[in-house]
Amino acid sequence: TSLSLPGIAGTILATTDAGNAWQAQTSGTETDLWSVTFAADGKLGWAVGNYGTIVATADAGSTWRSRTTGPELRSVTFAADGKHGWAVGNYGTIVATADGGNTWRSRTTGTETWLMSVTFAADGKHGWAVAGKGTIVATTDGGNTWQSQTSGTKAGLSSVTFAADGKRGWAVGEDGTIVATADGGNTWQA
Repeated sequence: TSLSLPGIAGTILATTDAGNAWQAQTSGTETDLWSVTFAADGKLGWAVGNYGTIVATADAGSTWRSRTTGPELRSVTFAADGKHGWAVGNYGTIVATADGGNTWRSRTTGTETWLMSVTFAADGKHGWAVAGKGTIVATTDGGNTWQSQTSGTKAGLSSVTFAADGKRGWAVGEDGTIVATADGGNTWQA
């Protein structure tokens, strides 16, 4: 399997040997990239970054194409089907695609906080995004609508992940903060 990492000035590094050696890929952008994800097939991939930049590949990173959606994007995730994806960023921005990233549409989150990370359960319906001030927003309808969840912390949260079941999840952030849920985010505990 291969793995790609995003970085400064459009840098994308990839490995095909479990991280022993890394090769640069040409992303087609000089914009800083913050997050990368691949579909289960390992061929379809996307990275996001400053100025709403989204770069995509259909050939495991041999070639990347670029497009711009608007505000800075910090995190991207896709469902296993490689068609449904979500990216989050500044000012509560969430953009979503249902066609593999060819078109992206804005979604309303109800927050102006800079969203730092997004994840979805395996069903592609249940998703969560985290931000500063302990902000967690969640969706149960594939990202069409988002509601706030009570995290139990005021610390900035920078990353979130959930088990495939969509019940067990964790978010991490400032000063070693870790919050967890066992009920899909209805309740979070330090």
